[in-house]
Amino acid sequence: SVQKSWFRKKVYEWDPYFKFPNRIIVTVVLSFLSLYMMMLLEQVLSSYYIDKLWDNISNYIYNSTLDLSKFIEHLDYAKYTWYMSSACAAFSSVIHISHVFVYYRKHIKSMWAGEKKYLPRKYKPSPTVSLGGLLKYPGYQIAFTLWGYLIVHLTMFVGGLVFVYMVVHPIRTNGFLYWLNDVIIVLANFFVLLAIMGLQRMLIHMFFLQDKNSPLDKDKPIALNNRKVFHNVNYFLFFFNVILGLMSCMMRLMKSTAVGLMLLSRIERAIMPQGFENLDKSYCTWLGMIVADHHHSNPVLLCFCHLLHEHTLRKVQTGEGTFLHS
Repeated sequence: SVQKSWFRKKVYEWDPYFKFPNRIIVTVVLSFLSLYMMMLLEQVLSSYYIDKLWDNISNYIYNSTLDLSKFIEHLDYAKYTWYMSSACAAFSSVIHISHVFVYYRKHIKSMWAGEKKYLPRKYKPSPTVSLGGLLKYPGYQIAFTLWGYLIVHLTMFVGGLVFVYMVVHPIRTNGFLYWLNDVIIVLANFFVLLAIMGLQRMLIHMFFLQDKNSPLDKDKPIALNNRKVFHNVNYFLFFFNVILGLMSCMMRLMKSTAVGLMLLSRIERAIMPQGFENLDKSYCTWLGMIVADHHHSNPVLLCFCHLLHEHTLRKVQTGEGTFLHS
């Protein structure tokens, strides 16, 4: 077999027998163009207002006793964070737009093969919904690309400022060791919780699971060992696990928010959890377009219609040719 490159394995594999519809190609090109225009407009406006802010505040500082160097330092923090967050948001948007080709081909080919694993359960769109998705998709894709870039950029900008004033600025002002000492004091309780989590895993692996059935097995079987000790440990660690649950709940909220923000512009993926996909109207638009394209571009159906058309023409030419030409 031919050895595939890393790009073909992980990113995209070229299929010479698959042709993307002109609608998808035009939508992707317009999304890139709209993203470029949005970035250009944003940078022009931000540069204009930064210069205007600098002129106004510098004049005020010159006429007062305030320190100009501190203002320049904070303005540089905001300016560099703005440009870095803009570059990161643009990079993520470019990746998301490029994924349209990958997911379109993956979804439509699975539909051609009769597999509907990418469709939500109990999803049966009406013909009106499917054709509506076909009409709405290009506009939705461009609008979600622009809104996704803006929202991700602003979120990254705020997160970048938090990082700068919690990490970079204290280190530059007081030194790394002073900042590290404060971090250790603040995170001491979290380190204790993490140590307890590691202790639980170690106890489970070493004392509460039976040995492997075979040396070739990857993991131990789910068979309880030292049952009485397990129940005692479970009792004593109950309250610690409540605290771990509170911490895990906060982590779940932050992770869900971060993933939801990063996937905001990707309407080919549902942001809603399983069972609530119908609440994501943009995702339903994508599915409606896929279903409509499947019914109009299925190779088996097209081949059948072509053969039926050829057979009908041949029948008309041979059976009724004399009548038609007379």
